[in-house]
Amino acid sequence: MKDWILLYANWPEGVLLLLQAGYKAHEYELYAALDFDCESSVCILIETGNVIVGYGELWAATRHPNSKIADLIIQALVDRRKRLQLLAEAHLSVDELSELKIRPDVLIDLQTQQVIQILRAKNIDLSGAIEPYPWSVYEALGHNYTIADRVWEAGFRDVDVPCVRGRTLLMTKRCETGLYFKYILEEAAWLLGKGAQPYRLCENTPALHFVGFAVGLNMPSFPEKDWVLHLLMLPIDSKRLLRRLLLDNTSDACCCARSTGGCRGITIFLRGNYLACNWGIRRTYSHYADQTAQIITWLIVTFDRNPKHFNQLAVDILRFLTFNCIGITHTCNHPWRQMAPDDIAEICHEERYLLQDLESLMVDILSAYRQFLG
Repeated sequence: MKDWILLYANWPEGVLLLLQAGYKAHEYELYAALDFDCESSVCILIETGNVIVGYGELWAATRHPNSKIADLIIQALVDRRKRLQLLAEAHLSVDELSELKIRPDVLIDLQTQQVIQILRAKNIDLSGAIEPYPWSVYEALGHNYTIADRVWEAGFRDVDVPCVRGRTLLMTKRCETGLYFKYILEEAAWLLGKGAQPYRLCENTPALHFVGFAVGLNMPSFPEKDWVLHLLMLPIDSKRLLRRLLLDNTSDACCCARSTGGCRGITIFLRGNYLACNWGIRRTYSHYADQTAQIITWLIVTFDRNPKHFNQLAVDILRFLTFNCIGITHTCNHPWRQMAPDDIAEICHEERYLLQDLESLMVDILSAYRQFLG
């Protein structure tokens, strides 16, 4: 492709001339039209049917200052998905539609690739409906919830469809570092408000645990003396969600000694926070304990203290800190860190005396804690 062709993207009449001369437009010209802020060219290029509006195009459009262009891209995507949905409803059995969670009032999202594979196997013409790879429209929106609401209203109203790995949007992309934890909370709050199921399981781990782990993993770094201000400045909805994550008493199927009866919200959060500490510049354990204390202090002063929640919270925190202080190996088995049963058994055998020390120390620590409470 010649670079000069991209210049035509700012000249709608020129775009039409090229198309009439037999030139087949591609996504490159669409990106150029976006850069030139030329609505007419965007509209013409979309109408050719040769330009696939996918993740990249939606990503670029939702960050464009011209909301009309964003609407054009969103509508083009809606039209493609409607065509695919009509093909699915016409050629798939009732059982297949049910298994893929395809409903007439909701546009296909994460199921797209599965639908395409089934239709291809039936030799159905998929012109104008192909998607080259699996993706969700909500993955391309960044943190623009105005656009997210528009996409929702356009028909993408099921935010709880699992991908081929069994993960919903609430569970995906939650284990990356470098994400500002405020954005993780805001996105999770938006998804929950749109019907995402907080306790849906993936590999015996509730969806909320994915969020809690990611928030802990991406808490501000230790050198920031004013990092706690990030907590104070959170929007109220994000504060409520963070409180919910920390106080969530739902257990997973983990059998690690650091959390009896499975991991709960606070231990999942602390695990992510502890890993973030060790992945970066190593800090002293007192730094980690101090940050934990400040987070819990914030939790207590920000919300009413409920003994029902905080007594279990204290036990979980004390056990987690003692576990790490002794230096016992974590044998948690979560989707973001899988361990073979044989490896877990071997570690537990090798560290059996440390585990005995842990239980002995916890008796003394909890006794002192209860005496402190009076």
